[in-house]
Amino acid sequence: MEEENLTMEGRNAVLEAFRSGKTIDKLFLQEGCKDGPIQTILREAKKQDTIE
Repeated sequence: MEEENLTMEGRNAVLEAFRSGKTIDKLFLQEGCKDGPIQTILREAKKQDTIE
């Protein structure tokens, strides 16, 4: 099966992808950004072992 490369941008899109169970291989965040939605994305990424 061919692997499809998709790029996703935006806080809400990334958060919804995590919540829907999509596999995310790489996550890029702006350094120093500590607001609420970013912390939620980080929490979801840690749950799914995207980051350690």
